Amino acid sequence: PLLHDSDPAVAAEAMRSVRALPSTDNLFAPTLISLLGNRQLKSGARETLVGYGESVLEMLGHFLRDREEDIWVRRHIPATLARVPCQASMKILLAGLADPDGFLRYKVLAAIEKIHREHPDLTFETEPIEKLALQEGRGYFNWLSLHHNLFARAGLPKDSVLALTLDQKLDRSLDRIFRLLGLIYPWKNIAAARWAIEHGDARARSSAFEYLDNILTS
Repeated sequence: PLLHDSDPAVAAEAMRSVRALPSTDNLFAPTLISLLGNRQLKSGARETLVGYGESVLEMLGHFLRDREEDIWVRRHIPATLARVPCQASMKILLAGLADPDGFLRYKVLAAIEKIHREHPDLTFETEPIEKLALQEGRGYFNWLSLHHNLFARAGLPKDSVLALTLDQKLDRSLDRIFRLLGLIYPWKNIAAARWAIEHGDARARSSAFEYLDNILTS
């Protein structure tokens, strides 16, 4: 009960006590996972869960898949899984890419990206990644068409809340596309191409586009 105490100091001390217990005892794991949604205690809860190692992965996967669970608890699970890099974590995260919550999908993608870069020996199927990249691409062009119709053709104010919202959606969609491509192709090359497209001169941008045109499948 002290883990849920209204006094953060009491709850933090209770968590330190839990951390001192043998890591083979996952009795407190469900409570710790629920505390991932607590802004003040999530860091300590994550550290304790990571200390349990692979034994807690199945439970984390259960909470991640449970769409009845508090959404902020679920959104903090991918970063926790990334701290236990193994094939089982990768499998759980890949399944999370199909979740309907966009922000959770972004967290899952960032976690997969972290594991992939730090542990390239861990494998995953690229087919669901490619499918999601195509889905993101279609979504990007839908938002782009809406933006053009409303603010170029119809002449609505480009500084309106709607315009800013669409701009943000375009930026986030493009970011996800590049992250997904970095999972399918050499991520350093994709990152370099992205930087050249966004910050380089005309020659650098042309080379980056040519590189992407050559490596991307039809």
